Amino acid sequence: MPDSKESKDTMASFPEGPLNLPAESDLEAKTHNDEGILHYKEGHFDIALKHFREAGKIQSEIGEIHFNEAISLDKLGDHGAATKHFKVAQEKANGNKLILEVIYPTIEYVNNLFDSGKIGAAEQNLLRTTISKSLNIFNQISIAADPKKNVVVIAADPDSILISESASASYHSDGWNVSHLGDMSSAINVLFDLDFQKLVGKIWKQKPGVLLIVIFSQTSEGLTFFADSINPNKKKSDKFMKLALCGNISKKTKINSDLLSDKIGDILQWSNTISENLK
Repeated sequence: MPDSKESKDTMASFPEGPLNLPAESDLEAKTHNDEGILHYKEGHFDIALKHFREAGKIQSEIGEIHFNEAISLDKLGDHGAATKHFKVAQEKANGNKLILEVIYPTIEYVNNLFDSGKIGAAEQNLLRTTISKSLNIFNQISIAADPKKNVVVIAADPDSILISESASASYHSDGWNVSHLGDMSSAINVLFDLDFQKLVGKIWKQKPGVLLIVIFSQTSEGLTFFADSINPNKKKSDKFMKLALCGNISKKTKINSDLLSDKIGDILQWSNTISENLK
């Protein structure tokens, strides 16, 4: 049977539970945080919270500590206090950096493990589910969204769901109003352009600011279909609707879009530039 040690190590690194502190943190704060993590994993959320609070007394500027306090409070049912700490965690710990530098590379790593035969389909699905739960943590953080920053995120196929979830979590962390449609492969038909037009009319009624449409796909066919369906609506928006496509595509394929890249970082940087131009 394939050795699944890699998948166990991968799961251990996900921020589904408490986060470790940066290496340069105060030793006493790290000791309390480590104790809190151990108790959290045992289900002793009240004791875990005490340790996280002790760590916070020593280094209150560390976002990871506030994140750990938040998820402990949430487990204890104090959702109001949890929300406050989630907000502080978002301010002090760069959520986008964590998504781009930890979670997103892990998606590719899991896919490589499966492709190389080191894990099977069951383990791959387990890992993908764990990643999805990790990303959902960022969506739980209450962010004051900018009404001028609107984005629709689409996965053109099942294999692009996690990437689209990563992008959605990043957009949410950065104050965008996010409409994540998930896997839309079942909507690939001649009526999608009409369905999409109705959706835009509901989520972007007064057309404030800009509306980005970001599509992720593992195939050029998926990108081409959704781009061709969305571009007619885009032309009517007087340049306030932008289209970005993310996926591997041959140089011979020509698709009309504002940005085409195979890197999620390029998509997010481009989006940030557009939002800065709105100010």
